[in-house]
Amino acid sequence: MYNVTHYLNIVSSSAAVSASTAAPISMATVVGSLAAFPLGIVAITTGVIGIVSSNVGKLVLAKTEKHGRIKCCLVSKALTDGKVSNEELILSYTF
Repeated sequence: MYNVTHYLNIVSSSAAVSASTAAPISMATVVGSLAAFPLGIVAITTGVIGIVSSNVGKLVLAKTEKHGRIKCCLVSKALTDGKVSNEELILSYTF
């Protein structure tokens, strides 16, 4: 899940940079000025998508790391005890 948000962030940021660069350049010609407004909208939209996907990616990464630590602690406890209780087994499947 983190990789999906990461790649979405990269693609949308690249599109935002491209569209925001192309908008003022297209304003130089009369015909290109018609394309400047849609390019501006694309730049703003993809920029917002990039910001949102970056924040979602950070949240997903934090939760993944937390669940990994919990699972590691459960395995470590089971190894030191020499047994796996029903609660530990259920928790290991849920994480």
